[in-house]
Amino acid sequence: VRALQYAAGPENFDRILHEYFDRWKFKHVNEERFRLVCEEVAQRDLSRQFEQWLHTKKTVDYALESVRTRPDSTGATTEVVIKRKGELYLPIEVHFTLPDGRVEKKRFDARDREFRERVKLPAVPVKVDINPDNEIMDIDRSNNVYPKQRDFQIDWPNNFYYPEDAYQIRHRPAIWYNDIDQAKVGYHLSGSLHGWKRRVNLGVYYGTKSEQWDFSASYEEPKRWLNTNTTLRLSGYRMEGRADARIEVAFKKRGKLIEPPTQEITFGYGYHELRDAAYLTSSEIYDTSLADVGPYVSYAVDPQLDIAATRFAVDFTMGRDWFAGNTDYERIAMLAAFHSRPEVVRLDTRLRFFGGFGGSLPTQRKFNLAGGGPMKQEERFWLRAPGAVPEDLNYVEPGDGNLRGYAAGTFGVNKLVAMNAEMGTKLKLFGLEKPLAKLIGTPSWYGFYDVGWILDGDNPIQSSARVTSLVDQGVLDATLENAGVGFRGNVTWPFWNFSWRLDIPFWVSHPRINGEADYVDFRYLFSLNASF
Repeated sequence: VRALQYAAGPENFDRILHEYFDRWKFKHVNEERFRLVCEEVAQRDLSRQFEQWLHTKKTVDYALESVRTRPDSTGATTEVVIKRKGELYLPIEVHFTLPDGRVEKKRFDARDREFRERVKLPAVPVKVDINPDNEIMDIDRSNNVYPKQRDFQIDWPNNFYYPEDAYQIRHRPAIWYNDIDQAKVGYHLSGSLHGWKRRVNLGVYYGTKSEQWDFSASYEEPKRWLNTNTTLRLSGYRMEGRADARIEVAFKKRGKLIEPPTQEITFGYGYHELRDAAYLTSSEIYDTSLADVGPYVSYAVDPQLDIAATRFAVDFTMGRDWFAGNTDYERIAMLAAFHSRPEVVRLDTRLRFFGGFGGSLPTQRKFNLAGGGPMKQEERFWLRAPGAVPEDLNYVEPGDGNLRGYAAGTFGVNKLVAMNAEMGTKLKLFGLEKPLAKLIGTPSWYGFYDVGWILDGDNPIQSSARVTSLVDQGVLDATLENAGVGFRGNVTWPFWNFSWRLDIPFWVSHPRINGEADYVDFRYLFSLNASF
């Protein structure tokens, strides 16, 4: 509508609406009849504009390539070079803002891919802008303004403001605790266009006890490769005894803009190394002094059914002795998840199937019985080092086998198959739902059952006396089951949106994995992430 108003002119646009209503009220209309009224009132051919607006995927993108001003005795002559980067074209209006606040407006045809215009002005402009109100629906306003605009914001959670015409830089302090560094303090900077384009993240951190400096850095840029929405990512960090660097390209494609399924495929190459074993929360979770280097690829698709939302994913990772690598392995993980639609299935029903297969994997790459392995846990700053969260919290990051009843004694294996099931509904709180909603969200409760099988033929962690004892007791041949109840909620706080989950696996089929004797006992797990 704004584009038509701009193309026809504000006065003509009002006349178009009145004429269209008077002529076609209570009658059948179509695009052609509306366009003919527009052309009659505006006295110009608009067929090309309607074709571009309604029947193509073309977009508008004009860029102010350069601005040069030459002062003279009567004012200034300003030369602008404008490039049409998009396929769709419209007349454009360039605004020249003068030192006293006045705005000189010049309109150009703008059909050429690049054109140069000289404008006589009464003074040197302090700002030049292409259609500041964006009536032309330009998809990238950041290249429409001279000089380049910057916006600075404190990086508050839930701050969703991103200016159209400026590169935004956000900043915030960071502080957390672990037993090695004690207080870990630092500062974090992030920059982006519109929150997703040319994204840069930089962080520097210092351990007050260890006197160790750490850093993290990443860069993301959207591309349009192979007719897909593509993201190029570069990242690296040295953080709490680990070093990591990777490059990856992620492709995302769906048949129609707003209809599933969405297909995602990612190719990458990574390097990872543990450099200081003091930061490990357990000696059973890592092979030390080994550089893990190699390529990886992942694929995911989310076909949607009438009764359930679904997701299928597969990840393949290789370790190779290339470029100072010390590992040689292949690892494949497969996942299928189903979540019933509430408008079709009365009870909230969720199913998850997992299969992980590898041979002689490094310990940090093995598949965990109860939750995400060390590589997954490192994504959470509170799980990288001992003391970051209280042990009594029993925090578990979901992933891998997700056999929740075995969190206390979980360990990694080379081959694992598991199934997780949940069924529940909204939790009734005797009329307290609304008062508590701001604190804990709208909670649900569910019953769950997990079952898994270790498919290793030999001891997966021979360096661990505990795991060796469990293998001797026949754990590799056992069917591992657990059942319990759980509670979850999605919380919207003023500065933070998050999910929480509390699982109570009161029954396990093999309590000796946890160092327990009773099959039925009180156990609990907490997480800030959904299981599936």
